Amino acid sequence: MLQREGDRPKDVLDRVAKGLRNRTYRELAVQGFVREEPYKFFGLIPKADWPVLNPAEQQATRDVLARVLIGSTPPDARTGALIALIHAVEAMPAVFAERVGLSKGDIKRRARAIADGSWPGSWACEATNRAVADRQTAF
Repeated sequence: MLQREGDRPKDVLDRVAKGLRNRTYRELAVQGFVREEPYKFFGLIPKADWPVLNPAEQQATRDVLARVLIGSTPPDARTGALIALIHAVEAMPAVFAERVGLSKGDIKRRARAIADGSWPGSWACEATNRAVADRQTAF
């Protein structure tokens, strides 16, 4: 993306974010993780659902993340970055409350510790945290 003098971060992020959801889903479809199921909302507006093709893989990822949250498995770059991202959008309790047997407050504290931690691969969490903070600051 070309940078022009006078561009505000919000303007640049808005251009990057436009259509990001659909581009992300389409890339996941190309990689074989989801498939597009187009439909028309109220019979007029084109929309799409994106069901997961391999629920077992999704479940396995959630299981690994749950083990990291309860402390039985140490975080690595992948799990730490995923937890940092889920934590940044404040979805940890919604995703893991019933799965890990911890209170919502404990889940949030553990996720924050992982996102802010210094363990091998924590650079991925730092990058995720910076990206989310930059996006929030821009607005």
